[in-house]
Amino acid sequence: MGHNGEAAPRVCVPANVVSEFIGLLCGMLIRRKNASSSQYTTNKDTGDTEC
Repeated sequence: MGHNGEAAPRVCVPANVVSEFIGLLCGMLIRRKNASSSQYTTNKDTGDTEC
């Protein structure tokens, strides 16, 4: 809500743009999680990874 009780301006974004953005965001988070967890594993553990 804006000042003096007026409604805040609405921003219209196509749903496919939103879903693509969410997909990219999730992909980045998963990649970051995998990258940070791989710092603590040794090379012999890479054969037992779940994908």
